[in-house]
Amino acid sequence: MNWIFYSKIFLLILESIAFVTALCTFKYHNAVFRLFFFDLLFIFLLEHAGMIVGEISPNSRFTHSISNLFLLAEIPIIYLCALKLIPSHFFQRLASVSIALFLVLWVKNAYESKFFILPTFPTMPFLFGSIFALIIFLVILIRMIGRDNIFKQPLFYFSLGMLIFYGCTIPYIGVVNYFVKKDNNILLKLVQILFVSNYIRYSLFAISYIVLARQQKARKLQETIATA
Repeated sequence: MNWIFYSKIFLLILESIAFVTALCTFKYHNAVFRLFFFDLLFIFLLEHAGMIVGEISPNSRFTHSISNLFLLAEIPIIYLCALKLIPSHFFQRLASVSIALFLVLWVKNAYESKFFILPTFPTMPFLFGSIFALIIFLVILIRMIGRDNIFKQPLFYFSLGMLIFYGCTIPYIGVVNYFVKKDNNILLKLVQILFVSNYIRYSLFAISYIVLARQQKARKLQETIATA
């Protein structure tokens, strides 16, 4: 369908803008945003390669592996960020158990799909990973609510983007197999919602890196003035 093709093109453009923004502001990144940057880099390369291969050979097994590889990159990075951003020992232990369970589900799915030869969507690892990511960023966002100037915090925009995206993937994954068999029109509407959530996510990513760069520049200027 033409609208899907153009939606993918627009998504790739927004991903590219977010990636270039992150790259141009790399020197201002702290440890957490560097982790996010490498996540963005992997997704950027994977999505562009998937788009090219998908257009050349729609039935290529590489197109079936994108969701699996995307999960393997993003969910562990979210876990590492949670360890840095959420100091609660109980929460960190819970996150460690969750990431271990996620990896078991991912390996199980990879084995059942004969390591991505079969066109199977990673329903269980994607659903579990989405719930895990949603909880992590919800906790991060709640912890930020009491702070002053929350809209000047780069992590606010990044967390909001993740919440919107994963908040939309959970209901989609929950019903996708049902509507594939029952009602294609509803499935296409759900896909449209996913595209929109991704548009918002990458736009917020770009904003977060811009805010981070401005924040770091202002801090360095204050330090320069203080030592002058």
